[in-house]
Amino acid sequence: MRRAFGHLAGYFAGARAVDITTDRIKAYVAARQDEGAANATINKELAALRRGYNLLRRAGRLSRAPHVPTLRTDNVRKGFLTAADVEAVAAEIGEDLAPVVRFAFLTGWRKSEILSLEWRSVDWKAGEIRLDVGSTKNGEGRVFPFGALPPLAELLERNGADVTSSVSGETDYLVVGENPGSRKREDAEANDVEQLDEAAFRERVLDRIDAGGDGP
Repeated sequence: MRRAFGHLAGYFAGARAVDITTDRIKAYVAARQDEGAANATINKELAALRRGYNLLRRAGRLSRAPHVPTLRTDNVRKGFLTAADVEAVAAEIGEDLAPVVRFAFLTGWRKSEILSLEWRSVDWKAGEIRLDVGSTKNGEGRVFPFGALPPLAELLERNGADVTSSVSGETDYLVVGENPGSRKREDAEANDVEQLDEAAFRERVLDRIDAGGDGP
């Protein structure tokens, strides 16, 4: 948004809001296109201008506003990978990164969304992966039912851990969240099970990967 206002301020420097007409806005669009700006980029700048006028009108500082056009954009994504294409890519990039590619193919989620996931986002009982509110591009939360997609469930299990609801002598680690149950911690202490918070667990995984292992 700041960059959008920067272009607008540079072009309309010294002009009063009331003096900016639709024709001048169209001239701004033409100038930005001549500079090589994409229509989608210019639309963001026009949206900032439109919002500015709306705020002025709501504040009672402006009685009318010029028409701010919206340019046509062609953002349709073309070309899609098949399962065979994904496996070919996975084979080239290696097994450390391959799970990210497979996960993206199966869910359609963005790279930033995938890399920000933590094990607390996986609800094994419900068979769901959850993205928290504020962690997606539009700010809304999201749920993916991996239980309905066996290949994704298999991918999680192959790259994660055998998650159980109880602690026993066979448990390797107890990952402690914000509000851990006292019973589990007592069981962990009784069975000499190492307790890690999520940050420590991630560090343990990364250390094992750097050392050539497969994680805890």
